Amino acid sequence: MKIGVKITVTFFAIAFLSMLVIGLISYSRAKNSLEKQSFEKLTAVREMKSRQIQDYFQIIQDQLSTSAENPMMIEAMKEFKNGYNTIRAELKIDDEKLNALKEKSNAYFNTEVLPRLNKNMEVKTVLEEEVSRCPEAIVLQNLYIYDNPNNIGVKHKYMRSNDESSYTKAHAKFHPVIKNFLEKFGYYDIFLIDNKTGNIVYTVYKEIDFASCLLDGPYRNTNLASAFNAVKEAKDKSEIRLVDYKPYHPSYNAPSSFIAAPIFDGDTEIGVLVFQMPIDKINDIMTNKQQWAKVGLGATGETYIVAEDYTIRNQSRFLIEDSTNYFKMLVDLKVEPKLFLK
Repeated sequence: MKIGVKITVTFFAIAFLSMLVIGLISYSRAKNSLEKQSFEKLTAVREMKSRQIQDYFQIIQDQLSTSAENPMMIEAMKEFKNGYNTIRAELKIDDEKLNALKEKSNAYFNTEVLPRLNKNMEVKTVLEEEVSRCPEAIVLQNLYIYDNPNNIGVKHKYMRSNDESSYTKAHAKFHPVIKNFLEKFGYYDIFLIDNKTGNIVYTVYKEIDFASCLLDGPYRNTNLASAFNAVKEAKDKSEIRLVDYKPYHPSYNAPSSFIAAPIFDGDTEIGVLVFQMPIDKINDIMTNKQQWAKVGLGATGETYIVAEDYTIRNQSRFLIEDSTNYFKMLVDLKVEPKLFLK
């Protein structure tokens, strides 16, 4: 081969190799830069969502502690406790009338409550595990649940029962105000609980936990009971306890979290105030109200909260957008079916 050809070939080989090396270096740098930008964007989204969640729970804590110290709430706690304890005597409910109310209660649970609840249960529940046997609970549930003309889900629209008991007078006075607070701030329910007896003397929505007892009643092992027990003997007025989301029977097994604070009259604790928080608000924050692209998550990105038991606390984007394949994936991964309900 002529020397000129060799020089030309060598020149082009060197030029090609130089271009190849420069191209590979440029590609690597661009790739690293894009990956860095992507991770920085994901980190920014993570930090933003973390701050939003922290701010959300801080607002809830502030609202709870302020409400627990409100003179109106303190007065409501005292009047509901008194009305709860005297309801049977005031309405002259003897044993015969009480037995009739029990039968009415059982019929309501069997026809209205259990069919709805068992649709959401892996292991079906029965009447004996859900119904309250306390006489005061039976009387009040008849007045505000079974005789309530509103359907399940809108029982809170009932302002007062058709009687002149101390309880009903307290309900007519305080229920509109507490109901308005709940609706304005988006809580699932609000509870007033006697810290000595565990009796739930008031709820807004009048689900089947209304008037039941958290010490020995059917919901003594729920996360509502855990929140109550954590503050029922509080020494500090500012003490607050939050319990994690779990399926909650009275809300037809919907995932619910509870946050509780003591109510003091002077230096004496007289009750416990509890807010029930549904999963919806958490979902709205973590999914950006299902507008993932607007926070830079593109076509597939998502954010979620993982609890200590390694289950997520908000809905997955995959579940929302393609639920059929989402559950198929869980089956393929051999996830236990009972975890689907968490």
